[in-house]
Amino acid sequence: LKKRVEWPIRRSRFIASIRPSDVFLTFYPRSGNTMLCYMIAEIQGKKAAKTQDINCDFKSCIPTLCEWPQGILEHFATLPDPRIFVEIEPYGHPAFANVIYLIRDPRDVMVSYWHYHRLNLPDFDRPMDEFIMTNKHWPCPWDEHVNGWVKNHHSKLLVIKFEELKENTAEVLKRVLDFVGI
Repeated sequence: LKKRVEWPIRRSRFIASIRPSDVFLTFYPRSGNTMLCYMIAEIQGKKAAKTQDINCDFKSCIPTLCEWPQGILEHFATLPDPRIFVEIEPYGHPAFANVIYLIRDPRDVMVSYWHYHRLNLPDFDRPMDEFIMTNKHWPCPWDEHVNGWVKNHHSKLLVIKFEELKENTAEVLKRVLDFVGI
């Protein structure tokens, strides 16, 4: 009962703390987000530190919301506008006015996701075809994630294809930066 009462309160606090200039970068896992976040952070000139872990370099200026309890965007009040947040949840809230959705060919996503599991989970021994056919991918099936964001009627939505980002990096990055307002 406590969770059913707390969650709507936290969610409403979270939504109330969203600034009109906030941008939410979302994607299905293994879709190229690290590459895009790293480039944005480099352009903003806000790299946290020179480390071997590329993820550590941008997380201080482009936080991932699932790593923070809902309702605490005040932790990021010192980030200058426009603030950029990574959101991995399967469905975007309509209060997320500015959304960048990074999409990648689902075949490549699943192959990358399988390799990620194979290399990072010691007990993972599922063959690729079995892995792809299962419906238990985090955070949800690929098509459900894409539809949950793309069809959720955000005020401003920019869809970026990973394949296009790789092929025409400067052009696509300029579109992203123009959308964000950097």
